[in-house]
Amino acid sequence: MKLYPEKCAFSVSLGQFLGQIMKKRGIEPNPSKVEALRNMPNPRTPRDVQVLTGRITALSRFI
Repeated sequence: MKLYPEKCAFSVSLGQFLGQIMKKRGIEPNPSKVEALRNMPNPRTPRDVQVLTGRITALSRFI
């Protein structure tokens, strides 16, 4: 196994990993993704519904 020092962070209190915020008390949703979902217009086409479903799925563990 190789570790790259520029990519490693140890003993940090807050960090972003795979689009989620990692804190000492657990995993929380990324606020920018939550805002994108809140500011999204009402779906009007089948494609819009697919986009909405994908975003909700990404945040479903927090709902």
